[in-house]
Amino acid sequence: MADNIGLNLKIFRKKKNLSLKELSEKTDISISLLSNIERGMRSPTIINLQKICKALNITINELLIATEEKYVIKKSERETVFIENHKHSNVLYQSLSQGERNLKGMCMIIDDNGGCHQSFGHKVDEFGVVISGSMEMTLGDTEYTLEEGDSIYIPAGFNHSFKKLSREKCVSYWIISNDPENSVDVCDN
Repeated sequence: MADNIGLNLKIFRKKKNLSLKELSEKTDISISLLSNIERGMRSPTIINLQKICKALNITINELLIATEEKYVIKKSERETVFIENHKHSNVLYQSLSQGERNLKGMCMIIDDNGGCHQSFGHKVDEFGVVISGSMEMTLGDTEYTLEEGDSIYIPAGFNHSFKKLSREKCVSYWIISNDPENSVDVCDN
């Protein structure tokens, strides 16, 4: 996984005509860490992924997922795009779509003990459906409990956070729209 992130990061950075030093200045991530990420020697944190995406004006999906066009993705073929695995945090993100699409799909599996996860307001809308388990989603100052079959719409720009409520894993599917103006969205505002 780290190799794919690094290769894609290098490709996007070069497309934007940015040196490692310039990307470092835009992200407040050290040149050495960026270099190690590009070489597949280190995996970035979700916060660093968001900083990189914002600096490159791309989505996390664009950075993490291969660009091969594929119309059917079998469950066994899903690409793991990111694992947030820290002391109290275990969230797995898998791709539900591949290639250039107007809509992107992501599977999020939360398997921790109630840790709160912060997500910055995205430039594009998101739509999620809980497939199994339950979670609490906070949009702005309002908390929502989502159980199996429940869905939620998150407008562009809304800061939000989430945490697992169920004993079992909480699995949710997310559909993310592309920015109609630029055909890309950024990770946070």
